[in-house]
Amino acid sequence: MSQHFLALTLLASCVMLAGCGSSSTVQVSGKLTKAGAVYKPTDGYRVGVTLYALGEKQGDAGGQVAKEPYAAVVDPETSTFRVPGPDGSGIPPGKYRVSIVEKRTRDAVDTAEKTKHKAVDRDDDFFKNRYSPESSLIVRQIDHSDTLTIDLAAADGTPGGAPPSADDTKAKQKRIQAAGD
Repeated sequence: MSQHFLALTLLASCVMLAGCGSSSTVQVSGKLTKAGAVYKPTDGYRVGVTLYALGEKQGDAGGQVAKEPYAAVVDPETSTFRVPGPDGSGIPPGKYRVSIVEKRTRDAVDTAEKTKHKAVDRDDDFFKNRYSPESSLIVRQIDHSDTLTIDLAAADGTPGGAPPSADDTKAKQKRIQAAGD
């Protein structure tokens, strides 16, 4: 009898814990594109995506805090990302500014410094702060679990942006050449 009671108690505890998950969060994932094609950083660079809350804290039940950052986990091969939130259960619904940076990897910095015999700034953003937390025009209202498509060819990151400009193409070619020097 005590084994059945223990088993039922354990089962009831598991069910209660499973039911206590946070329903006030949303799951956010997405992909980065440029003119509709998957965006791939140049070898030796990595892309970071962070969502910054634009709302104020909503009561005692939690919610957003203005400028609170939620870092995404980015898959460099597919340019997809997911935003797990602080405890892995998602982020609060609300309005977010999306920040995107592309910076050199540690290996690329080390290689560049060895071949050029001078210091290379690892924190230089390839996008020149176009999508920084302060200047990014990419703002999304996220009220439910969602998959975002962010097109870097559009100023506001909307899908179907303009094709890359000649300046963008030249900058990428210079970046590739600099990485090879």
